[in-house]
Amino acid sequence: MTKTKHTSSPPTHLDLAEAQDPQELVVQRTFSILPAQLIQPDEVIILMLKPSLWFIPLNCLTTIFFSFISTIALIYVNFDFRIIGIRRREALLIIFAILLLRLFWQALDWLSRYYILTDKRVIRVKGITNIQIFETPLKNILHTQTYLSFTQQLFGIGSIGFATAATSVVDAYWLMINKPLEIHQIIIQALARYRK
Repeated sequence: MTKTKHTSSPPTHLDLAEAQDPQELVVQRTFSILPAQLIQPDEVIILMLKPSLWFIPLNCLTTIFFSFISTIALIYVNFDFRIIGIRRREALLIIFAILLLRLFWQALDWLSRYYILTDKRVIRVKGITNIQIFETPLKNILHTQTYLSFTQQLFGIGSIGFATAATSVVDAYWLMINKPLEIHQIIIQALARYRK
């Protein structure tokens, strides 16, 4: 478990070039993307994660399914395309373009997500056009849960939910992360050690 202490000054290009530890380099690059002052100078970073890359296609399953069905229908069904004024090839290109746009949007969603555990807080950052930041002190977390859907189990990923003392229900999820059971154990250990 790698812990990284955040410094108060933002990393510069020189800092990035001089970083020897690859993990430190990733952390410094991440700080340049995250909103300013998100991590306090005295906080120790225990975990900094992103969703698995499977997050992109798995969240597009409905679009992928209907694109596939539509493509099969266009290829094998005898339909007079002159009725709607487009050719079969143009219809296939439209379906393909819609699928690519959906995957592109989901990739942007993946890029926007960061899951951070420090010795003081749990943080989730997400949002493409509107950034949403969930953060709560460790002492406010009432319980955590690991969620493994059938699809996620197939790909070795899962989600972790956090419930605060204020609501006693799950307030935020770290969605589709790799090694969810191992990550959950690290979170439990951090809560036991730092929650006061």
